[in-house]
Amino acid sequence: MFTVKSNLFPVAGAAIFALMANFVQADDARLKKGDCILDLNFKGIDVSELKKDWSPEGAVEFGAKLDDGSLLFDVPASSKPEGIKISRSLDVDKIRGATLNISTRIRGEDISPKPKPYNGGKIMLKVVTESESIYPQARPIKDGTFGWTDASIAVAIPESVKSVTLTIGLEKVSGKIWFENVKVQVVETPANIAATVPREGPVFKGHPLPRLRGAMVRTETSEEDLKILGGKWNANLIRWQLGALKYKTTGLNTPDFDKILDDEIARLDALLPVCRKYGMYVVVDMHSLAMETFSSTANQDKLVEVWKKLAAHYKGNPVVWGYDIVNEPRLSNWKEGTLLWNDLAERVSKEIRKVDPDTPIIIEPEMLGVPAGFETLRPVSVPNVIYSVHMYNPGQFTHNRVYDPKQPSYTYPGMIDGKMWDKAELERNLKPVIDFQKKYGVHIYVGEFSAIRWSPGADKYLSDLIDIFEKYDWDWSYHAFREFHGWSLEHGSDINDKNPSATQTDREKIVRSWLDKNKKPDWTGK
Repeated sequence: MFTVKSNLFPVAGAAIFALMANFVQADDARLKKGDCILDLNFKGIDVSELKKDWSPEGAVEFGAKLDDGSLLFDVPASSKPEGIKISRSLDVDKIRGATLNISTRIRGEDISPKPKPYNGGKIMLKVVTESESIYPQARPIKDGTFGWTDASIAVAIPESVKSVTLTIGLEKVSGKIWFENVKVQVVETPANIAATVPREGPVFKGHPLPRLRGAMVRTETSEEDLKILGGKWNANLIRWQLGALKYKTTGLNTPDFDKILDDEIARLDALLPVCRKYGMYVVVDMHSLAMETFSSTANQDKLVEVWKKLAAHYKGNPVVWGYDIVNEPRLSNWKEGTLLWNDLAERVSKEIRKVDPDTPIIIEPEMLGVPAGFETLRPVSVPNVIYSVHMYNPGQFTHNRVYDPKQPSYTYPGMIDGKMWDKAELERNLKPVIDFQKKYGVHIYVGEFSAIRWSPGADKYLSDLIDIFEKYDWDWSYHAFREFHGWSLEHGSDINDKNPSATQTDREKIVRSWLDKNKKPDWTGK
């Protein structure tokens, strides 16, 4: 049965008293760490009671059914299943700045393969802030048939949040999924972040140059590629991905992880002299090998050991500009008992500093490094730290037809998802980063930014973004050089033409016009 002790979820009608259990009385104050704001089970109730608070998403019918104390979503097999989802709102005034953990138990039967990685079984929050919409979700939820298993996601709610919506169900797949107990709990409070004090003294940049400008590169990058990027294009920075995307489903759980890491290090070591020859600093980025960071304490211990090893190996190497400790951290499979991102970043940073006191540490915010993530990011206590943002907003434009070939095209500047996106809007979108920079007196590095080459106005988008980066003295690396053809500056705007352009593209001209301004490190060629 459901009981209620709080008004966190705005609802109408007394029937809510039959739908929620184990709430903590919050009055008008924000909730405390450990407070349970929702604890749902589905025993002894009627679907009509659920409808008081939950609404169907993308369907006229409610769809979800009660089945022996569980909530069942049953989607018949078809050639193009739409799925069944239901959603409800959370009261944002009570959870601004807090981190929530959404947990449940699920089982599945004959769930069809996902058309896209983000489809399938769904436990998702839609977080709308002043600057963007974010869709963190628990993953991976398996296809096929599986027995009862735990599923969870932790999400840091930005201070500027306007709405938060919880969605569960099946999306774009057929089959059955059961939910048993849906629980939402506060696991981090904004007070823990607000207590951080700004640093004093000059801003630490980790290099003596006016600006670092360059690109992210693939691990298969050749000496010739680096010669072009550092020599002909005059880049003075690359971001090197350990693992690239190869291990995105396994990460720290990858079989033979230690051997793979050694192979990745050897590959980078072989090309560091080339980077030195052409005057390019290197960011060592724990990319897909850092996945599954939040799924166990053992994996967090492993991450610490990995960085102690990397720091010992690269300590004192002038070509290595910084250690990017986790690429796009996400709490999509956070398990209770493991550290949240702010605490884990603190722990990893302290352990690195025991080994290497000088090389810059680079930290991205939770929620995939997006600008809004800076609203809940807590600076670490060790010296020589740089904070990094990834900028792909608005995603409907920058990733147009990357995942959905039927997606309508958008033009920049222009109306995108009901909002006018232009240079002023891009700067507003980056406001959490700007505010963080000013509040804490830290340096900002844009580790990734891009727009898919076939989006109309991609050249103008890149130009406007770089103008903003330069205005605020941010170092930056374009995503990406000679990786996926969709991001390539050397390919034209025709989505069907996968060959490099015979002439210089407008996007290449813009980026290279800024690279031409670069100064090289004094160790170049030595």
